[in-house]
Amino acid sequence: MKELLKDEAEIKRRLCEGLTGPTLSLVLDRRLVDIEAVRKVILKYEVGNLIDSRLLPLKGEAEQSFVLVIRLKEKECVASCDEKCGSRDTMCFGDCFFECLSSIRDEAESKLCR
Repeated sequence: MKELLKDEAEIKRRLCEGLTGPTLSLVLDRRLVDIEAVRKVILKYEVGNLIDSRLLPLKGEAEQSFVLVIRLKEKECVASCDEKCGSRDTMCFGDCFFECLSSIRDEAESKLCR
């Protein structure tokens, strides 16, 4: 059986690349990565307030397996911009949303990528 990834520097690197990359997210297979080690990195670098995470089952696998999906929080941006702009069908909402998301991404980058 393969040993789970527990290395803090490698987990931090993967979080940095995933959360600041084009998808603003990261998927980790629980069979390959120690979820507790990921949690410790998230706490140590104080990015818990910037992310949403969910443990999702993999279907069609012989044995029960899960993936951890981590992504930047966008719900707060949606709520804030809904309040500020009213309709989501406006340029105001689009500008507000992407500015908010960019701010969260920049904060994640400053905490994880340096």
